[in-house]
Amino acid sequence: MNISTIKNHVSSLFSFSGLKVRKATKTNSQTFNDYILMISNVTEQYEQLEYSNHHSVMLTMDVLVTSNSESTAQATMDKVHELLFSTDLIIGLLDKGINVSTVKLLSVVDDNDPDTAINTIMTTCQITYIARPTNNGE
Repeated sequence: MNISTIKNHVSSLFSFSGLKVRKATKTNSQTFNDYILMISNVTEQYEQLEYSNHHSVMLTMDVLVTSNSESTAQATMDKVHELLFSTDLIIGLLDKGINVSTVKLLSVVDDNDPDTAINTIMTTCQITYIARPTNNGE
């Protein structure tokens, strides 16, 4: 299972590019031009490849940006998209032994709440890679 390896690599890629990845907390204080960037709902789905002892694995994850400033939220999500669909992601995972075949954007959802002045953008992406079964058959 490469779920933590991929999530940590994506988080590191964001951090090396100057983005701050945060964990969700009950209270998040932020200034006007600040943002909260989170990676969540990371899941993997395995499919046995026909005539092979390999699996096709589809990892799905949500990346969420929230900010009091709509322009900050949009600029941060633009940077996230640039990094998620860059060759640096694929090359970095290949260096870790993960053979990525596709990276797809599944959805982008945004919510601008005028009452609370909170702007949220969530991207769902899918990374598909080929994996060998482990000793326990996964």
